[in-house]
Amino acid sequence: MERVESRKLFWLVDGHALRRASLCVFLMPWAHKRRLDLRQFADPAEAEGGEVPEICLLSTGSRSLRDEGVRRSLDGIASAAGDVPVILMPERMDEEDVRDALHLGVRGLLPTSIEPRVAIAALDLVLAGGCYFPVEVPAGQPFPAPSPGPATGLRETPLAAEGLDMPLTDRQNEVLRSLGAGASNKEIARQLSISEATVKIHVRHLMRKYGVSNRTQVALLAMRKTAEGTGLRSPRRA
Repeated sequence: MERVESRKLFWLVDGHALRRASLCVFLMPWAHKRRLDLRQFADPAEAEGGEVPEICLLSTGSRSLRDEGVRRSLDGIASAAGDVPVILMPERMDEEDVRDALHLGVRGLLPTSIEPRVAIAALDLVLAGGCYFPVEVPAGQPFPAPSPGPATGLRETPLAAEGLDMPLTDRQNEVLRSLGAGASNKEIARQLSISEATVKIHVRHLMRKYGVSNRTQVALLAMRKTAEGTGLRSPRRA
């Protein structure tokens, strides 16, 4: 019997059909690039049994996390998909919403006021196993435990405003640009015609330069630089 490889899924849950359709138009190119099959639902109960997504975006509109409907949607996602990373997209939020999101283990908050490029970078970060919160986390509130894998949960860091202006070699800059685009070490090696071992060496050097502890933090810095619209320095060509 021929084995059919299952596709990785990305769920979009939004009870408003027109808003859901608009989000699909925005998210489809990203999902295609990440080789994710985008599935849209008004309610997570509509999902087919046994299908578990890699990531889920729940659009909550003007409702806060204290709304019973939002809590039911989160419970429905957990019931259908288990411990899938969930990102909330609210139209507005306050400090209490951030606190509630952290308490519930939500992986990120993407307010509708966020820049599109930042939203895409945040999706990449959460897909890699990290967390994204665009406002200062209330004191004493820990981030959710990271997803299994090499990435860790991250909070907003002042390094985004400091470290990326330091001088880099052309090769380090090329690696950094690729990290910011969400490329894996294997993809970077193929793009730059170098070995994966060499890519890992460059990544370690970048981690030391920026004073961070893992690859995902370096990638996040590069994503932020791109999201600011200033980009990263293009390498010199002979």
